[in-house]
Amino acid sequence: MKDRVKRISAFSFCLLLVILLPVLVLAEGSPPNDNFANATEIEGRSGSVIGSNVGATFEAGEQPHFAYGDRYSAWWKWTAPVNGTATFNINGSSVYSGMVLGVYTGSSVSELTEVAGSLININPNAVFSVTKGSTYYICVSGCSYYEVNYGTNLQGDIVLNWNVEMAKPEVYEWPTSATAITYGESLSASTLIGGSASVPGTFEFVDPSYVPLAAGSSLVGVQFVPADQDTYDIVTGGTVTLPVNKAPLTITAENKSKVYGDPDPAFSASYDGFKLNDTPAVVSGLTFSREEGENVGQYTITPSGATASNYTISYASGLLTIEPAPLTIKADDKSKVYGDPDPAFSASYTGFKRGDTEDVVSGLTISRLPGEDAGQYTITPSGATASNYNISYQSGTLTIEPAPLTI
Repeated sequence: MKDRVKRISAFSFCLLLVILLPVLVLAEGSPPNDNFANATEIEGRSGSVIGSNVGATFEAGEQPHFAYGDRYSAWWKWTAPVNGTATFNINGSSVYSGMVLGVYTGSSVSELTEVAGSLININPNAVFSVTKGSTYYICVSGCSYYEVNYGTNLQGDIVLNWNVEMAKPEVYEWPTSATAITYGESLSASTLIGGSASVPGTFEFVDPSYVPLAAGSSLVGVQFVPADQDTYDIVTGGTVTLPVNKAPLTITAENKSKVYGDPDPAFSASYDGFKLNDTPAVVSGLTFSREEGENVGQYTITPSGATASNYTISYASGLLTIEPAPLTIKADDKSKVYGDPDPAFSASYTGFKRGDTEDVVSGLTISRLPGEDAGQYTITPSGATASNYNISYQSGTLTIEPAPLTI
């Protein structure tokens, strides 16, 4: 009863001040949202903005807000993005005691319908049901009763906070499993199995873009997303074990070559199928073998023995090509005396490998330029073959020296 008397007395005092005080006009230095028509627009299901009512006025046609607010009013405008229960307050403001928070609908300051509000000292929160698309006007003002009787400062920074709570569906059963994905794929490649709820909607992964970091299984979050997201909130809290299969990885032996007689080069491989920035460092135990043989030709290189925890490995062979070694055959220089028969021609060899000798060479013939007078004649080797060599030739010289003549 005493509280009721106090409220009536405060209302009477505020009403008296409204009658006695002249109608204030927009003062120099007043905030931009001083008047209803200039209400600052705010957006979103929840948020917080900082404003001020320093220098704010009480405009013509404005009535005391919820029987208390009769000066320094600042306005905001908010359109509900969803259906639900909204809560507005000015927690964190530099002015608090003696302030009034009011929420309205309407088209002008003189034609407003009260929705929720009160003197902050009585109720700090304005709580009300909202409909998506409906526009609400929020006013923060001061009560002169507190200013006059208690010396309360009613002008300062205002922090306006809001949040909308939506209806939460009831989840009867969360999904029990999910289809397998392959290492390197995101959760979006999987399909959830099972689950039921009180309203239409779908069960989804909380983060469908998440990529599990290892093959095997992964415990991931699940949420229920209502079909009517204007009225019902998303429900989180479910989990499911997701199978993650190993990814395929192909290891291919790279082609190599060497010259006949040289040692084998170091074998290496290329990789096709790495995921998540993996490199060959994740592979261990890789070895190479090759088909036996040292003659010129091609021999299969075979990779094997590799392991990698997140991959199923397959192999592709490469080729080792043994190329002919260079072999130089040079005709040996020879000489004879004029009138004698030609000496037997011969050759020397440069480039034999693996202990080979001239026995591996066949078909060699040696010829010389015709002529029997004293002088020098080119000896030319040709026609030789050797299976592991590329043969080149160098000529020699037959020198015919003058025969002795005694007179």
